[in-house]
Amino acid sequence: MNYRLWASLFAVVVSTQALAQTQQDPSDEALLAQLRAFTKQQNMTLTPQQEQAWLQQQKALRARMTAGFGALAAMKAGAGAMPALPAAAPVAAATPLAAVSESDVGAKVAALPSRPQQLVIEDRSDGFDANGRGFVDPEGRIGNFAVDQVSGLLTYLVDSGGGNYLIKVARAGTDAPAIPVATAHQNADMWEVTTATGARIVGTRLTLLQGAGFLVGRDTSAFIYRPGKGVENIAVPKGYVVATLQRGDVLGTQHLLVERVADNELGLKSFMALGAALGMNKNERYALLNVKNGQTVPIDLSDSGKQVTTMSNCRAKSRLVNVCSDMQFRESLYQKDGTRNTGHYYWRVNWFATPAGPLLIVLENGSRNLIVQNLADGRKVTAFSRSLGIGDFTTVQDDNGNVKLTAKVGFEKQTVDDVGALFATAKADAQAAAPAPSADGKTL
Repeated sequence: MNYRLWASLFAVVVSTQALAQTQQDPSDEALLAQLRAFTKQQNMTLTPQQEQAWLQQQKALRARMTAGFGALAAMKAGAGAMPALPAAAPVAAATPLAAVSESDVGAKVAALPSRPQQLVIEDRSDGFDANGRGFVDPEGRIGNFAVDQVSGLLTYLVDSGGGNYLIKVARAGTDAPAIPVATAHQNADMWEVTTATGARIVGTRLTLLQGAGFLVGRDTSAFIYRPGKGVENIAVPKGYVVATLQRGDVLGTQHLLVERVADNELGLKSFMALGAALGMNKNERYALLNVKNGQTVPIDLSDSGKQVTTMSNCRAKSRLVNVCSDMQFRESLYQKDGTRNTGHYYWRVNWFATPAGPLLIVLENGSRNLIVQNLADGRKVTAFSRSLGIGDFTTVQDDNGNVKLTAKVGFEKQTVDDVGALFATAKADAQAAAPAPSADGKTL
């Protein structure tokens, strides 16, 4: 196991002990003595540079904890009331609380005002618009977000600088202050997330979920946090990892997008992607995982646009491959000119909880077919098909949960008002096309 992971795990032990230190912080030598004792048990030896890096991380952590206790004390004293939000600002700053109960956090989310009667969400490369107004946060740039169109509940990530982030929940389209539900720190390829209730989760992927919640993923497991409900552990099948960006409704459908671990960085993966783009073979590198029963639904989905050249905060993984920390944010979803990077898997797949059941919409067969699949029973129907490929598609879910699908087919846009109704239409077409029986009951 690498240094960062052991240091992160040991940080849990030290930070837990630090919670009891209200009068005096442990000295640097005492902290280093604890670290050395821990690494000795694991048959590890850290360099002086690694020890100092860890020590600085612990100091920063204690500073955040101290600030959290101060905010909590002020709130108890009646000094932490949220200011009223001016009409021109969509969201107000909210001070993260520490050591509050799960029921308190859940109650705050439940107390958010109702969704406006009309809610239109429009994606942008730097965030989104809610009913024509740019959604911003005064504490920093919004690095990522996930909105549930039906409820209007929104989870978003605020970049507060230095690898530190705030995770907040709000109701899109309203002026109610956002509720901070967690803090996060990114160190290279590791995430350390601490909820407002004090729960601590460490992993390599941080994914925001539609509605109120987020996910922290590791190689073989994932942890979903929902305010008011706590942390849920999910086992990821061998050979898969959780996809960093989730466009669909994970909480409503109980399905999570996962991707196969690459056999190698170039070679076979590039050959398979090329073959899928040409329609020569299926490219089932992705699947939807049912988080309740562990079953997977393979998806013929290309990831040719997953690696793009507009990333920042990159480091070399090998001579030919860079790993960019901003790939976990929305930067990877857009080209330099602000248009969609339509080759990215995020724009090629979506899934919804609808009155017709949980529905998957995906561009398959090298983007030639736009498929709708019922995840409950496996039925499939083709919404649109074009031999030269379908350029892009958009979806809008109405208040009743029905999904409107619009696809760019050639030079025109075509629309299906309710994708759930396609299954009834397909069944009627199949019955009409069936051979008619003869008078004696035999098929003609």
